Amino acid sequence: MPLRSTFLASLFLSVVVLVPGLAHAKKVKFTVDTDPVSEGRVSINGEFQGVAPVEVTMKLPKDGVIAITAEREGALGLWAKKVLARDLRGVIKVRLEKDDAFAATISDQVANKWLTVAPTATLGEDGKVDQDKVWQKLVSVVTDNFSDLEQMDRQSYYLRSAWRVRDFGYIVMRNRLVVKLGVSADFAIKVQLESMYAVKKNSGASVADEDFRPYDRVLKSDKETIDFLRDQL
Repeated sequence: MPLRSTFLASLFLSVVVLVPGLAHAKKVKFTVDTDPVSEGRVSINGEFQGVAPVEVTMKLPKDGVIAITAEREGALGLWAKKVLARDLRGVIKVRLEKDDAFAATISDQVANKWLTVAPTATLGEDGKVDQDKVWQKLVSVVTDNFSDLEQMDRQSYYLRSAWRVRDFGYIVMRNRLVVKLGVSADFAIKVQLESMYAVKKNSGASVADEDFRPYDRVLKSDKETIDFLRDQL
């Protein structure tokens, strides 16, 4: 083969091999913002980028697509946005919705924990706890907030309300109150406020029992019920 032909063939081979690498090395610049909730924490392919609006400079992805997610306390970032390499320009908006369940609840240590209530406001003339009076007040306080009782047994001192379910669009919250007799030598009762939540795929979807997970937030009225029990018993 002539020297010139050999040189041209070698040059052509080099171009074919290097072009893909050069394409992958090309950088793009774009901005990510969140909407309708602003100032979300933005991640691309799981790597944190900053608080929106955030300017991003990155190499073009080899597979031609990236996944952008956003999160913020009090907001729902359930939607990962897949963006093709050719669309990585300008301002890219990522959906971040207000979390109504978060707004309607408070974070409190009473959620999903057994609390001991030692009655002091229901002592009889002999200085001992009037267990019948405690039971009456207990039922009265609980039913003021949890109107539907699923199980109630005075003999074993056990009470459980039915699940109360609240739908907050994409989040379904349920809670119930459970009361049982303590195991200490002195008369005391144990109270637990069970709080759970489930995430729906869309606002019209249904949820099953297995979808629920413990939730460390409670309604303010439920927290007040626990406080009231401590004061009244």
